Amino acid sequence: MYIDFEKFKDRKRDGSPRYIKCCRISEEQKKQLKDFANHNNLNLTEALNCAIDYGCEKMRADEGFKNYVLSIPTKRKNVDGADKKQKIILKKNTNDKLEMTKNEFRLYNENGFIYAAICAFLEEIK
Repeated sequence: MYIDFEKFKDRKRDGSPRYIKCCRISEEQKKQLKDFANHNNLNLTEALNCAIDYGCEKMRADEGFKNYVLSIPTKRKNVDGADKKQKIILKKNTNDKLEMTKNEFRLYNENGFIYAAICAFLEEIK
């Protein structure tokens, strides 16, 4: 009997969908997020969800940030030492907010947006 594991890869044990995104972040950014998470009794995934939520809200509130994100090219080389891929498991409401933001602002570079959201979030919490 053949089992297609690809079909189940992005599912939780109960069969509900798992929202997985990947983003390149540097070790320094990862350390800052872990420090934030530890200080607020969160894990790294929850801290990344906070950063993406913050980025979605900032797109609506900050014209400068919105223009910066929209100017990010769709294909970009790794910059700022952001060479490690970090898997992010999003909560359903965070994923919905991200999808709504992508549709509202016609974001074609999701990874660029996630990276910009993380950078803006880290600047805010300093």
